[in-house]
Amino acid sequence: MFLRLLLIFSVIPLVELALLIKVGGYIGTLWTIILVAGTGMIGITLARSQGFQLIGEIKSTLNQGQIPADHLIQGLLILIGAVMLLTPGLLTDTSGFILIIPITRKFVTRYVKKRVQKWINKGKFNVSYSEFVSRQNPNTDSTNSKKDANDSIDVNFEDIE
Repeated sequence: MFLRLLLIFSVIPLVELALLIKVGGYIGTLWTIILVAGTGMIGITLARSQGFQLIGEIKSTLNQGQIPADHLIQGLLILIGAVMLLTPGLLTDTSGFILIIPITRKFVTRYVKKRVQKWINKGKFNVSYSEFVSRQNPNTDSTNSKKDANDSIDVNFEDIE
């Protein structure tokens, strides 16, 4: 886990910086800044539209009485892609676009589903269900009222290398 954090917070920014310097040497500092800012603005606009479209698909799926598992994974990928596009750099922008563009996002969704299925099969991914009663309104009889019963799902995950 330490190596992954080291990679994320030190090596990737250094590679991004080296790429930006190299690109800046070819196209100039101003154009490099415009490139990074432009990809961020275009990406966030795309992420927003894809997010709204996905929310519509989730509503439609729920209205049909189905669980929108694939849509929820895609929503998470859009969120991660948007964060990556806000981070300055060419590698993070490329990765962000991969997660936001619908065609490439479908491939990543399949990969994520296969990976989670492997974790479940190996017992690394546990889901437990518990029900608790809300204490927001003490005047309500919580034993007979379904309005106060909230559902909670606890997920325990352990990545073993």
